[in-house]
Amino acid sequence: MAREKKKRQKHRQNLTESLTPPSTPTTSPPFEIKARRESRKAAGRKRVRKERSAVYRHVEKLKVKLQTNTREAERYKKTTSTS
Repeated sequence: MAREKKKRQKHRQNLTESLTPPSTPTTSPPFEIKARRESRKAAGRKRVRKERSAVYRHVEKLKVKLQTNTREAERYKKTTSTS
């Protein structure tokens, strides 16, 4: 009885060892994981230079427009106050 039990246990152990895949090394993560992490980091939103962004260009145009309008308003004030 003990021999049979031992024999079955040995057989079960051999089966599990043959069906189990080999373990992965735990020293460092595989190369693919590092590469994938790097590519995800690069895949984020690209930074646009301030001068090239549409919002910055729009604000600059509005600043120039404001300066011209304030100059015209000053000129108008001067002409109406003297007359």
